[in-house]
Amino acid sequence: MQCLKHPNRPEKIEKTGRCGECLREYGSKMFNKQSGKCAICGVSFGGRDENGNVPSSANLDHNHQTGQLRGVLCGNCNRGLGLFNDDPKLLRKAADYLESWN
Repeated sequence: MQCLKHPNRPEKIEKTGRCGECLREYGSKMFNKQSGKCAICGVSFGGRDENGNVPSSANLDHNHQTGQLRGVLCGNCNRGLGLFNDDPKLLRKAADYLESWN
């Protein structure tokens, strides 16, 4: 697959339809739009969370089926979505379960 913006680039293009240069540009824009914070938990990249932990690197989140880019997440949030198969219904059930114990 060729990059949508740079069709002559030789690098391998994943489902996103974008080359590495485009992904870096998009990631940088999203990072700035999100003020350098994870779109889910709000932890600052390069800072510490409320427990004093340093978050893992910023991850460019995308839909694995369509390749649609969604935002920048910390490693924990990115893995969490993946473990729930990016299924909003399952994530809501998990949240309901946790809230039932509070």
